[in-house]
Amino acid sequence: MDYTETLSFLYRQLPMYQRIGKFAFKKDLTNIRQLCTCMDNPQNTFPCIHIAGTNGKGSIAHMLAAVLQHAGYKTGLYTSPHLLDFRERIKVDGKLISEDSVIHFVNHIQEEIKQLKASFFELTVAMAFKHFSDEKVDVAVIETGLGGRLDSTNIITPILSIISNISFDHTQMLGNTLIEIAREKAGIIKYKVPVIIGETQKKVEQVFLEKARKESASISFADQRFKLKIIHQEIDTTSFKVNDLSGNKNYICTIHSRAPYQIKNLPPVFQAAELLRSMGYQTDRTVMLEALHDFRKISGFRGRWQILSHHPLLIADGAHNMAGLNISLKAFRAIESMKMHFILSVVQDKDLDAIVQLFPNDKSKYYFSAAKIPRALAASKLKKAFANSGIYGSVFPSISAALNAALHEAGEKDTIYAGGSMFTVAEVLEKYPTA
Repeated sequence: MDYTETLSFLYRQLPMYQRIGKFAFKKDLTNIRQLCTCMDNPQNTFPCIHIAGTNGKGSIAHMLAAVLQHAGYKTGLYTSPHLLDFRERIKVDGKLISEDSVIHFVNHIQEEIKQLKASFFELTVAMAFKHFSDEKVDVAVIETGLGGRLDSTNIITPILSIISNISFDHTQMLGNTLIEIAREKAGIIKYKVPVIIGETQKKVEQVFLEKARKESASISFADQRFKLKIIHQEIDTTSFKVNDLSGNKNYICTIHSRAPYQIKNLPPVFQAAELLRSMGYQTDRTVMLEALHDFRKISGFRGRWQILSHHPLLIADGAHNMAGLNISLKAFRAIESMKMHFILSVVQDKDLDAIVQLFPNDKSKYYFSAAKIPRALAASKLKKAFANSGIYGSVFPSISAALNAALHEAGEKDTIYAGGSMFTVAEVLEKYPTA
């Protein structure tokens, strides 16, 4: 198969959560173990860092990969989902896996794929492990796809585990309470492997403490040590004053991002850099701060609070659950603007009645559509859910059409927010492929 045929095979013949939802979710690790066994277990040939959590794990993964890469280590990075190119999921030093590598991998294990009926995610995880092994990376940063305990990435034994935070998302698979979800995420905690918790949450704190105690793993809560305060902000940069309570040390961290949630994601990165330094990695503060300043460019981070134009201001943001949207929309509403425009599409398993309450009605115009995936909620249903709360908008046949309409109607001093799901962002980015 050539590359186009290989991608077609991946997308059409394999169950894929990104497209069909819970029916692609596997509740055991048998397939991924067998796939890796037939390749001599490549996941055991390089040190790695494992990251889980409801929100922020993608940001943390890209930041940490940037720090390690800037420190001179050949760094693998596995994340999901991708936006424009399947190969975004698997990078080494910010470079996408080659088309030839994808073709070779799929062709090489086609029989195992057919025999096991492996899912899309199982196959891409195995591909990442094999690629990192073949490339002889010094270290890899591995982001979970969904949950933790039963996530296909969870056959690794990392040198460090990180859990960002816990909130409601994917409840059909992970549980209906925060404690149930936390237990699934805590499944990445391994025997005697240190774990960092990004955000202290009293409702689930004990879940992590008990799991760490059971696994004899040292545990730290990053937000209890690092206190951040925004001291300066421009449209695409933020400067934080960082107070390291260990020794009462203060310093400034500036990043090329105005994303409001990075104030929560930076503490676990600081904590991880220090733990890695204690393990012998050259992740000192100077290297860390330099890398974080340009982490988007170094790691190829896209789709989270990404500014695509300035007049009008167009922000594409992948926040897609209550906790993430709440933070993003508060920050968006705080931007000085003549009028706000919202380009929205969501997937079917969201609590729309709750999400609608986060959106403003004043000085706002709405453009509803549906992403080009089976899981997308019909735009007419999205429009109805908003109308039930007194928020009215128009339906468009595609996200591209909605974007064109918003750009046509928005004035230079208006703001446009494109979001509701990563799939919305992906289709918006098709218009800005080099952004």
